[in-house]
Amino acid sequence: MLTPLIVYKIFLPETKYTADAPIMAKNKLEQMGPVKRNEWMMMGTMLVTVT
Repeated sequence: MLTPLIVYKIFLPETKYTADAPIMAKNKLEQMGPVKRNEWMMMGTMLVTVT
C-alpha cells in the first residue's frame, strides 16, 4: 500500500500543476462525444472482473 507514495517520493513529477488541464479535458470530452455501446460493455466487464 505504500508503493505509490514511495515511488512518488523517489521519482518526483516534473509538472505538479497545470492551469489549462480542466479546459483541455473538457474540450477533448466534447470532441469524443457520448459514451458508446462498446465502452459501456467494457466498463461493465471491468466492474464484474474487479468485483
